[in-house]
Amino acid sequence: MSDDIQAVFEGPDLNAIADRLWGKPAELAAPPDAAEAAAQLERGAAINERTAADKADAARKESFEQHGLWKTPGELPKTEVPDNIKALREADAERRLYTAEKTYSGVQIESAMETTEGDPAIKAVVARETREIFADIGASTDDAQQIIDAASRFSAEPITPERDASNANDAIDALNREFGNDAADALKAAQKMVLRDPRLARILDESRLGNDPLIVVKLAQLARSQRARGKL
Repeated sequence: MSDDIQAVFEGPDLNAIADRLWGKPAELAAPPDAAEAAAQLERGAAINERTAADKADAARKESFEQHGLWKTPGELPKTEVPDNIKALREADAERRLYTAEKTYSGVQIESAMETTEGDPAIKAVVARETREIFADIGASTDDAQQIIDAASRFSAEPITPERDASNANDAIDALNREFGNDAADALKAAQKMVLRDPRLARILDESRLGNDPLIVVKLAQLARSQRARGKL
């Protein structure tokens, strides 16, 4: 019976109740002795523990699915990388020599997530894949740390429609100062680089970090560099 449903019986007809549940009358069982009662309690506790564990596993699975992750027993969850991003990584000879995990090991991603609630396994995957994305966009370690620092400052206060609109206007001004007459071209390059990875585009859009002036200018700089190297 569901925990949300309660039934109260005044002077219950136990045989009639058993008949409705199981389709046949039932005789009242003799009271169990102390040992049997203890055994029943232990069995009930074991069932409750398994049920709680099953619920936790189901919740974790749902969380993994929501984050685009999958997991096999004994392993950290892994992220589902878009095919075009897989191809980009496989074609980069430098990635085979210098892994993103090692290149950006000094970038304080884990520290930035310390105050964020969440499954540690998911945080580990997010940190690992964030380093891979930094490599995808050709960020230096300084670029990567600046982006992490900007994201931390950005998330320190709640985003409002007014703040979001103000950020967008400030981002346009920042692009004009940085690139002058090439501001529109720089923004177009940044958009192209971001949109090739739907995960990155979704993060920037849903968090509204994509309107932060520092982030916009940094992405535009990286995109123009990528294009100059024939990678965009």
